[in-house]
Amino acid sequence: MSFNVIIFIMFSEIISILLIYRVWLKSDSILLKLLTSLALLIPFFGPSMHFLMKEKKSNISTINDVGPRGDYTHRWKVLKPIWIDIINKKTKSLIRKNNKE
Repeated sequence: MSFNVIIFIMFSEIISILLIYRVWLKSDSILLKLLTSLALLIPFFGPSMHFLMKEKKSNISTINDVGPRGDYTHRWKVLKPIWIDIINKKTKSLIRKNNKE
Protein backbone atom coordinates (compact mmCIF):
# COMPACT_ATOMS: atom_id res chain seq x y z
CA MET A 1 0.00 0.00 0.00
CA SER A 2 1.09 3.50 -0.61
CA PHE A 3 1.89 5.92 2.14
CA ASN A 4 -1.10 8.14 1.28
CA VAL A 5 -3.55 5.24 1.68
CA ILE A 6 -2.08 4.34 5.06
CA ILE A 7 -2.36 7.96 6.25
CA PHE A 8 -5.95 8.10 4.99
CA ILE A 9 -6.88 4.90 6.85
CA MET A 10 -5.17 6.09 10.04
CA PHE A 11 -7.03 9.42 9.88
CA SER A 12 -10.30 7.56 9.33
CA GLU A 13 -9.66 5.28 12.30
CA ILE A 14 -8.86 8.22 14.59
CA ILE A 15 -12.22 9.74 13.67
CA SER A 16 -13.82 6.33 14.27
CA ILE A 17 -12.35 6.09 17.76
CA LEU A 18 -13.70 9.54 18.66
CA LEU A 19 -17.13 8.62 17.32
CA ILE A 20 -17.10 5.31 19.20
CA TYR A 21 -16.45 7.26 22.39
CA ARG A 22 -19.48 9.45 21.64
CA VAL A 23 -21.61 6.38 20.89
CA TRP A 24 -20.79 4.82 24.26
CA LEU A 25 -21.82 8.01 26.09
CA LYS A 26 -25.38 7.74 24.75
CA SER A 27 -28.14 5.91 26.59
CA ASP A 28 -28.84 3.37 23.83
CA SER A 29 -28.86 -0.38 24.40
CA ILE A 30 -25.54 -2.21 24.64
CA LEU A 31 -26.30 -4.28 21.53
CA LEU A 32 -26.87 -1.14 19.48
CA LYS A 33 -23.66 0.38 20.85
CA LEU A 34 -21.68 -2.73 19.93
CA LEU A 35 -23.09 -2.89 16.41
CA THR A 36 -22.49 0.81 15.84
CA SER A 37 -18.93 0.49 17.16
CA LEU A 38 -18.20 -2.41 14.81
CA ALA A 39 -19.60 -0.47 11.86
CA LEU A 40 -17.50 2.56 12.79
CA LEU A 41 -14.30 0.53 12.63
CA ILE A 42 -14.67 0.08 8.86
CA PRO A 43 -12.24 2.65 7.37
CA PHE A 44 -13.91 5.67 5.76
CA PHE A 45 -17.30 3.91 5.38
CA GLY A 46 -18.05 3.78 9.11
CA PRO A 47 -17.47 7.45 9.96
CA SER A 48 -19.15 8.68 6.77
CA MET A 49 -22.27 6.58 7.44
CA HIS A 50 -22.34 7.74 11.06
CA PHE A 51 -22.43 11.38 9.95
CA LEU A 52 -25.18 10.64 7.41
CA MET A 53 -27.44 8.90 9.94
CA LYS A 54 -29.84 11.10 11.90
CA GLU A 55 -30.69 10.55 15.53
CA LYS A 56 -34.15 9.18 16.09
CA LYS A 57 -36.52 11.58 17.85
CA SER A 58 -40.07 11.12 18.97
CA ASN A 59 -42.90 12.51 16.87
CA ILE A 60 -44.67 13.75 19.97
CA SER A 61 -43.47 17.28 20.65
CA THR A 62 -44.17 17.14 24.40
CA ILE A 63 -41.84 14.16 24.82
CA ASN A 64 -38.97 15.91 23.01
CA ASP A 65 -39.09 18.79 25.49
CA VAL A 66 -37.68 21.36 23.07
CA GLY A 67 -38.68 24.33 25.24
CA PRO A 68 -36.55 26.18 27.73
CA ARG A 69 -35.25 24.47 30.85
CA GLY A 70 -38.09 23.37 33.11
CA ASP A 71 -40.77 23.98 30.49
CA TYR A 72 -42.00 20.39 30.48
CA THR A 73 -42.26 20.29 34.29
CA HIS A 74 -43.97 23.66 34.37
CA ARG A 75 -46.57 22.53 31.82
CA TRP A 76 -47.22 19.37 33.82
CA LYS A 77 -47.67 21.32 37.07
CA VAL A 78 -50.11 23.69 35.37
CA LEU A 79 -52.15 20.95 33.69
CA LYS A 80 -52.16 18.46 36.59
CA PRO A 81 -55.08 20.06 38.49
CA ILE A 82 -57.12 20.20 35.27
CA TRP A 83 -56.51 16.51 34.60
CA ILE A 84 -57.32 15.61 38.20
CA ASP A 85 -60.65 17.48 37.94
CA ILE A 86 -61.49 15.68 34.69
CA ILE A 87 -60.64 12.29 36.21
CA ASN A 88 -62.66 13.03 39.37
CA LYS A 89 -65.71 14.12 37.37
CA LYS A 90 -65.48 11.05 35.17
CA THR A 91 -65.17 8.66 38.12
CA LYS A 92 -68.08 10.34 39.94
CA SER A 93 -70.29 10.03 36.88
CA LEU A 94 -69.32 6.37 36.48
CA ILE A 95 -70.04 5.69 40.16
CA ARG A 96 -73.48 7.35 39.85
CA LYS A 97 -74.18 5.38 36.69
CA ASN A 98 -73.21 2.10 38.38
CA ASN A 99 -75.35 2.91 41.45
CA LYS A 100 -78.43 3.47 39.27
CA GLU A 101 -78.06 0.06 37.68
